[in-house]
Amino acid sequence: MPETLPAKELVEATGAYRLPALNVDDKFDIRTSFDISDRGNRIKVLEILDGDTLQFEDVIGCELELTDFICHPVTLTNRETGEEFAAVRTILIAADGQAVSTCSPYVLQSLSRIGWAHGNMPPWEPGIRVKLVQQSTKGKKRVFKLRAVKS
Repeated sequence: MPETLPAKELVEATGAYRLPALNVDDKFDIRTSFDISDRGNRIKVLEILDGDTLQFEDVIGCELELTDFICHPVTLTNRETGEEFAAVRTILIAADGQAVSTCSPYVLQSLSRIGWAHGNMPPWEPGIRVKLVQQSTKGKKRVFKLRAVKS
């Protein structure tokens, strides 16, 4: 294990910070709005990752004042086939510290679009009000999205 962390990388297209893997065997990869050059923020990110987050489906229709986000890869299992597949877990962090997570790619798309509309990705201070919504597709599949709330 190296003595120091590798340098953070600012991903220009998103404005997010990325912490590269420490070695070939370490698959830890993260995108976040927190400045991870600060040790306190890295600890905060770890606490959020390891802590209990609300599940998106449990808070459909709620609004939150979104300030930050964390995204990281996960491996999920298809309930019908048992096959594993790669996904991205997105954790939304509200101004009050509450965290909501989902693996829906549509939430990440919504976050990117809201960031585009506001001219930058999080961190947002003050936060931006968003509503957590569920929509059905023609194939009767449900998808989760964020909708900006007009102030």
